[in-house]
Amino acid sequence: LLLTGRRSIMSTTERPLEPIACVVCGGRKQDIDHCNCGRAPKNAGFGNPTPLAIAAFSTTLTTLSLALMEWRGVTIANLFIANFIFYAGITMIITAQWELVLGHSFPYVVFSSFGAFYLGYGAILVPSFGVAAAFGDDTEQLNNALGFYLTIWTVLILIFAIGALRTNLVFINIFGLVLIAFILLDASFFVTADGDPITGRRLRIAGGYFAFFAGLHGFYLLLAQVFEMMGFGIILPLGVIPDNWFRFQRKEKHK
Repeated sequence: LLLTGRRSIMSTTERPLEPIACVVCGGRKQDIDHCNCGRAPKNAGFGNPTPLAIAAFSTTLTTLSLALMEWRGVTIANLFIANFIFYAGITMIITAQWELVLGHSFPYVVFSSFGAFYLGYGAILVPSFGVAAAFGDDTEQLNNALGFYLTIWTVLILIFAIGALRTNLVFINIFGLVLIAFILLDASFFVTADGDPITGRRLRIAGGYFAFFAGLHGFYLLLAQVFEMMGFGIILPLGVIPDNWFRFQRKEKHK
């Protein structure tokens, strides 16, 4: 669950709410406004869309990381188009719209962006789209173009990582690991374009390991949410960031 600091779409002044257990902080809150998790109250009439997005993100990223690490000799990622487009891409964009309905702006931006990224990355791998074929034998230009493509995404992920500082340690780790993975992949494409495929391969494999551990963090977060929504009574620690951390107030100028 993301710490959005946003009010639920169900105003607590409309009708009294039963105390709810917060999966992030583990406490019980009578008023959703007093809890940072931003989760809609159980009696608000809406489910929690976040676990679906986390499941799609983690499954697809972990699968891709296996190919990046060349486990069991797999280096071609075209088979994973099914995950890129039909699971992570479509699912995360749909999930993001429900986050918007619930008033969760940060998850909406993150899930929409990553959903679009997976769709775009899947499109690059689809042979009939002819993306790679358009470069012909000019592999140098192809690798440079892929490096530019991922570099701009790295900047966006950095911005998301800064926003994650107001959430919990699990989300911070996910964005941090993904950020490092993207930086290594950026370098891999550029180094390969410069004529050093051996170093490029090493950087790609290293990036795959960071992506793999990011995926594992995602599965841990998903498990925490499954425990909560199915009423197991088990609250996995997520390392909630106190509300007064990374909160900067603008000083008012005295007239």
